[in-house]
Amino acid sequence: MRIIRIAFVAMCLSGLVGFSTPNRLDPSEVLREAERDHDEGRYPEALEKHIWFFDNALKYESSLYGVRLSFALGDWVLLAKKYPPALEALEEKASEAESKVRSGVEPYKSFNDFKSIYEDIGREEKVVSLFSWLDKEEPDLARKVYRLARKSLVKEERYKLCNGYIDPDKEFQAYLSNFRDLQARESKEVVPGRVKEFRYNYFSYHSSLLVALLAKNGRYSEANAISEMAMKEWNDEAFRVKLENARKGIMPAPW
Repeated sequence: MRIIRIAFVAMCLSGLVGFSTPNRLDPSEVLREAERDHDEGRYPEALEKHIWFFDNALKYESSLYGVRLSFALGDWVLLAKKYPPALEALEEKASEAESKVRSGVEPYKSFNDFKSIYEDIGREEKVVSLFSWLDKEEPDLARKVYRLARKSLVKEERYKLCNGYIDPDKEFQAYLSNFRDLQARESKEVVPGRVKEFRYNYFSYHSSLLVALLAKNGRYSEANAISEMAMKEWNDEAFRVKLENARKGIMPAPW
């Protein structure tokens, strides 16, 4: 049975299985059809369209970059929970991305594909393994993809591996700029409550994570400095407690 599944996945990946849609060149329509196929139990057809979307969407609409690695990939992972060939196909795509990273072919994009797949299927140790290789063999590239890998590094408690890539001033200024930009938008227009919630959650989580990582690596003076600047920007009791915990090396809950 596994041999049959592998053969089917190989046909999908090589484009040997065909499908028709109302508009073949509309990636969004292909994705919608994949979702309908999934909902109606046509799992092989859904898988085929997910593979097509993953491989081809950006050729037609570069604006789908975020959708490709969020909603579309998430739907594929849900399919994989019901249909084993879909998981095998995901792992094959991750393997292809890893090979590209190691050979320097679109390394940033390929690493993002690799980490997105393995984070979504709960295999963060794979991301850590590839980042560890980059740390030793391609440190310049490791620095470029560190922010992509950080979630997995933190989940796997590889705090020391993070240390060489933490730039506290640059990182905090980015979080601060985002916080202030959204605040300025709120002063000019009525925004949904979820936008305000995002602004506070984003700033709270990333600032406290930065402080905790610095503390974990013994960089206490930098941790204290970032914590004090964050509190000056947003004087909130719950945020203060989170920062105090972070200064003790306690990681914030994932957000």
